[in-house]
Amino acid sequence: MFEADMKERKEGTVKLQDVDVVAVKALVDYIYSGIVTLTEENVEAVLSASDIFQIVWVKEECFQYLKNNLNRNNCFRVRKLADIHSCIELQNISHKYILDNFDDLIAEEGLVLLSFEEIKELIKNVQHVVKPEDSAYKAAINWVKHDLEKRKDHLGELMSQIRLPVVSTELLTNHIVAEPLLTEDQKCYKFVMEALTYQLKESSHQLTKVTQPHEKCETGKNIATKAFTCVLSAARGIV
Repeated sequence: MFEADMKERKEGTVKLQDVDVVAVKALVDYIYSGIVTLTEENVEAVLSASDIFQIVWVKEECFQYLKNNLNRNNCFRVRKLADIHSCIELQNISHKYILDNFDDLIAEEGLVLLSFEEIKELIKNVQHVVKPEDSAYKAAINWVKHDLEKRKDHLGELMSQIRLPVVSTELLTNHIVAEPLLTEDQKCYKFVMEALTYQLKESSHQLTKVTQPHEKCETGKNIATKAFTCVLSAARGIV
């Protein structure tokens, strides 16, 4: 641009738009000293600037810093940065970290700020790693409630990704059947009823085995059916 007949040649300066001043200083220091100082506060800006100016070594140093300092507070952001700046290794590492620590990340701000496609994909993937149905349900509900008006229409799709029949009985009977967002939505209500029916059958099977030696005792099936009826009635009373 200095060789062409442009404004920058005449003025002898170049104005950089949307580039952090601190990041540029860090790059200039690197050019003169061969050393770049990265901190939690500047690493994102330095990464962006090094990408713009195609300073590959600094970019790699930023990736390494983010990898070494990955934690529950920044894992969602790091994964996003890795995606933006095309670092497959960092993207895979941060994604694995999220899956491995999913139970501890349910209430993190990074989770509720995900897009619908991102939260859906995350819930789908976490199902293949362990059996965190309770955590997946809580994450989905938290995400929807964070921006209810805009996100409530996505609830049915998210619930379809979760194996509700195998959530804990405590969560199902004490929370899920009492959640208006589920009981007032036709698709979600169907999922809840399927979960209750499945757990009824499992409970009936277990109780029948326990009560078989006692002919005068009420059968396990009857006990489970009464329990199911009470829960079902409570759920229907909400809608």
